[in-house]
Amino acid sequence: MIDNIFFGLILSALLGALVGVEREIRLQKEKITDFAGFRTYTLISVLGFLLGFLAFDIFENSYFLLTGIFGIFMAIIFAYRAVTKMSPTSVSLISEVSAIVVFIIGVLVSISYYYFAIFLSILLTGTLFLGNAFHSFAKHLKQKEMYATLKFAIISLIILPILPNENYSPLDFPIIGDILLSFNIFDPTLLESLDIFNFFYIWLMVVLISGIGYFGYIMMKLFGTEKGILFTGFLGGLMSSTALTSSFAIESRKLSYLSSPLIVGTVIASSIMFFRIIVEVAIINPSLLPNILLVFLIMGFSGILIAVFIFKRKRLNHVKKFNLKSPFAFWPAFKFGIFFVFILFLAKLFSILFGDSGIYLVAFFSGLADVDAITITLSTLSAEGSISQLAATIGIMIAAVTNTIFKGAIAFYLGSKEFGKGVMIAFGSIILIGIISLILTLFL
Repeated sequence: MIDNIFFGLILSALLGALVGVEREIRLQKEKITDFAGFRTYTLISVLGFLLGFLAFDIFENSYFLLTGIFGIFMAIIFAYRAVTKMSPTSVSLISEVSAIVVFIIGVLVSISYYYFAIFLSILLTGTLFLGNAFHSFAKHLKQKEMYATLKFAIISLIILPILPNENYSPLDFPIIGDILLSFNIFDPTLLESLDIFNFFYIWLMVVLISGIGYFGYIMMKLFGTEKGILFTGFLGGLMSSTALTSSFAIESRKLSYLSSPLIVGTVIASSIMFFRIIVEVAIINPSLLPNILLVFLIMGFSGILIAVFIFKRKRLNHVKKFNLKSPFAFWPAFKFGIFFVFILFLAKLFSILFGDSGIYLVAFFSGLADVDAITITLSTLSAEGSISQLAATIGIMIAAVTNTIFKGAIAFYLGSKEFGKGVMIAFGSIILIGIISLILTLFL
């Protein structure tokens, strides 16, 4: 229990300090008067932790916490009034609201909601740091951008939550199932096993691709074309490099003069994928990690070096503005969602027909759709002893290479000519380096 108290104290202090540093930088940079800085926000978070700990663990009485909340509210109100009298033109409610949120963060730590407290701290700090940029963005917001925001909100916040999150087979669709059974050439058991039709997951891919394009548009408006694209590429690699490649390919047709930074963002996202595979294997089957670690580190860093080379060689600093018909592209993302379902269908079919003996074929087709699923599957089978570590290593490598080739094909098919050519050359180089590294690792 004592260890938990010290951990909570340290974590709440660090999270409060994170917000406090941002506020302190603002005070020093803008030379304004405010009621709280680094020390105050740190202490407010610690106070929230202590009151939460006393209320729930010591006295087991929530009224103790409510009294503390009332006290902190009154202190913030008096501080706000005092600072407003001293400097009425430079004070806003944002610091006071932030202080209340920081207090709540401390309380969350006291009840062991660590991840939520960390997420809330990062969200608050990011919002405060990007405040001026968001003000500028809102000031120059156009009607088409507001319309695009509403459309994205509809497909992500209204349609997505109401879709069923369960798998359906072809037999679960009344008319389609009856037609397939009427031919008497399809095994009902096989059709029932093809349960890959998850409407929530399919629509989530549509939302993800559309969202990356929309997010990239906002980042370009906030930070400029190059920085916005590079930042989006990094985050896209953490989520889905395939979705980002599709989104950037679509953008390259609209903004042909931004092909080079879009290529860089795509290569960065795909490079991040290799590091993501390393993390997944390390968590599921650490004994398999030595077999793939060196190869994927080489491929990941090779991709980043290629991206840096392209970025330095083809800078676009002269591009100050960009003209985009709409920050929201739904139909290209929807078409990709349909194609994604088709690839999932093939992967599932080959898995059923060939079983474990066709592990490499399964890895090939699975890699077309999703490299994470096959990585987790092969790592698990290898840990259980169902397949050899060599088979798992080669299977994961095949999936990663296949996925990279598939993304190159997407770039070539959906993107502009320059974008497709640039991505194909970059991906081809990464694959060649990876294959050479694998051969040297396995046989030397």
